[in-house]
Amino acid sequence: MDALYLETNSVIQQVHQRVAQLENVNDQAAAATLESAIVQQLETVASNCDKLDLMCENQPVNRKKYAKQLVEQLRYDCDHVKVALSVIQNRLLMDWKKKNEREELLSRRFTPNEATCIYLDDAAAVHNSKLRSVHKNVDSMIDTGRSVLENLRNQGFSLKGIRTKVLDIGNHLGLSGTVMRFIERRSDEDMKILFVGMLVTLLIMYLFYRLWRG
Repeated sequence: MDALYLETNSVIQQVHQRVAQLENVNDQAAAATLESAIVQQLETVASNCDKLDLMCENQPVNRKKYAKQLVEQLRYDCDHVKVALSVIQNRLLMDWKKKNEREELLSRRFTPNEATCIYLDDAAAVHNSKLRSVHKNVDSMIDTGRSVLENLRNQGFSLKGIRTKVLDIGNHLGLSGTVMRFIERRSDEDMKILFVGMLVTLLIMYLFYRLWRG
């Protein structure tokens, strides 16, 4: 179980790095490649968690509970990355659409008799469509985040005390020092991703507000 746990944790670390790279990508093709790799790795994490669940059933009774909690922590990490990925994807999509619209507008040739009102109507329709799509994505993100937090609370974890609890779990399972260091480092990175995700979400909400107010 230790080997599969370490492997899954390593995949999570790679996903965190790729998500950070995705935030700074300007090329759409490169972003698509990164997104595909991230999605595949998240699927690997989910599959490994299913295998770890089966391994937990073979653990002694006094260790089974702690083993399951470790697996739940991995699932939480996976869901957390999915939320962050969704936020970044929405931001990049909006940026690229705006860029394409600007390029299309600059390259368009206008004629003296062109019906300008048609383009205004089209622009309004596109604007409303974007707002509906954004609202839907934000609602989906909120639901996902609520589900993750509810699952975390049911397992008896809290963000403030997660490092101590996970380390205590590791001690009960007799994990190696390497595994413990991985767990400790991941806890710090989780907090960083949480705060980054919160800041990005607030920024997006502010931009939506400015866009809505015109």
